[in-house]
Amino acid sequence: MIRERLSYKQAIAYNADVIVKIPVDDLAIDYFFGEFGDLGGSSKKEKKEKKLNKGVYYPANVFVYTVKGKKATTLFTSLPVADSADLSIYLIKKYKLKREASDKGYSLLKNNDGRFRVAFTEDRLVLSYSSTKESVTDVFDSLLVEGKQLTNELYLKMLKSVDDDIVILTEEGPVCTFEFEKGFISFNGSVKNSFKGAKSYNTLAEIQTDTTRAFYLSMNGIPLLKQHTLPIGETGVSVANVMAKYASGIQVNVEGTTLQEKSVITYDYNDDFEKVEVKTITQEEVPSITMSLKSNSVNGLMSYLTDKGVLKDSMLASDIFPLYTFFTKSSDRGNIIISTNVNENEKDVATYGLPFYLYANFRNLAEYKDLVFIKPYVKEVKDIEIKSQPADNNVFTFTGKLNLSDTDKSPLKLLIK
Repeated sequence: MIRERLSYKQAIAYNADVIVKIPVDDLAIDYFFGEFGDLGGSSKKEKKEKKLNKGVYYPANVFVYTVKGKKATTLFTSLPVADSADLSIYLIKKYKLKREASDKGYSLLKNNDGRFRVAFTEDRLVLSYSSTKESVTDVFDSLLVEGKQLTNELYLKMLKSVDDDIVILTEEGPVCTFEFEKGFISFNGSVKNSFKGAKSYNTLAEIQTDTTRAFYLSMNGIPLLKQHTLPIGETGVSVANVMAKYASGIQVNVEGTTLQEKSVITYDYNDDFEKVEVKTITQEEVPSITMSLKSNSVNGLMSYLTDKGVLKDSMLASDIFPLYTFFTKSSDRGNIIISTNVNENEKDVATYGLPFYLYANFRNLAEYKDLVFIKPYVKEVKDIEIKSQPADNNVFTFTGKLNLSDTDKSPLKLLIK
């Protein structure tokens, strides 16, 4: 209980926006009992590295957060320092960080590309990561020099009240929570209504997830985009013009394979010993990918996309997706179908009875030759499913589940190793 209370006294930026709460103590206990204390063997190199004193204390809860006025991809976290000299040695030897000049009363280290920065004093450490190399000196100054930290009592009270394994919060409340169980991670959350489209939803039996299906996405609405021009086609596509012709309902299905003709150019010599080009038509196996878009003006939308160079000769322009050929067609029922399967037709396209549904089978995706490179990254996970419920007071709720390949393994073992 003491460690729990003290963890909230660690410095969180006064202007923190989104906060991720990670209850380190609770997860460690869950991990121990879930795995019966089997943390696995360590290599000689790992054992040698463990001899390095990290120089920090690990509180009962760790908070990762974004800051108002900074990009959402710039993240921060803070930890109490046990020994600043040990910390400096550890960061330099373990992560190859380099010292950076600082006259603010704190030590400053960064990695080679400047995305990862660490600032610390005798008693406090602040880490930051910015994918865009955004300046974070003002956050370091406010925490380590000015001593400014989060004092919003309602926000702090909410942080203390949530007891999920991991929770993402804003000042308005929890956005998403995660629970770890043997063999899977479950999560749920809510987002403000950002969908345009039908208020009622077509119904269909549950999507079969134990087949060759690799990916399925169904939306009975699409997120509202800012009014700008998308950089596709010959002159760009106006979001406003597309939205004016959009009704509702998008489905994307990736399942099995189909054959496409491919031209292969080789060179040979003719009877006059002249080098000539020889074109050979071969058949290539590609993923069977089908997208269906519901429109209130099929002909108008098809004409607009054709005029903009997105569609050419009843196909998706090759420069938009050069890997495969996508054939396009329209139907009397108001659907535009885009598919790698030239024989795909409307009756093959289904609609899921929810405003949003997503399923991805990582095993099946990794079997496609163009995606085989993801195998090492997804070998521990089987599939993921996310579904939402209709909006209530302009808020969509969603639930999801990430299944592991090994149903007896704790997800924490994947995060800790």
